[in-house]
Amino acid sequence: MNELGFIAIGVMLTLGCLRILAAIERDEERRRRQQAEAVLRRHGMSIEMYLASAGVSDPELADALDHVGATGHIVTDHCGSPVGDLCRCAGTGRPLLVYRARRIRF
Repeated sequence: MNELGFIAIGVMLTLGCLRILAAIERDEERRRRQQAEAVLRRHGMSIEMYLASAGVSDPELADALDHVGATGHIVTDHCGSPVGDLCRCAGTGRPLLVYRARRIRF
């Protein structure tokens, strides 16, 4: 019975350490992103996110576009024009506003 208690304590300590390491990693990533955003702002640039499913009403197509768009690929239609829009992002990276102020050009 004592061995089982030691194993349970060991597992709990390991899980606690893993949570602490994950929190440290998240904080480090957040700090790096904030530094990158500050550098971009100093150079007059803004952060925008490509949202492939913007303006699509078919749920199946929107899901497929989101999946492929999340990989970093830009989806084009049969004419070679990009599908979707750019959207401004909050500091958390969440889309705030989808707009068509300009077309994406290659």
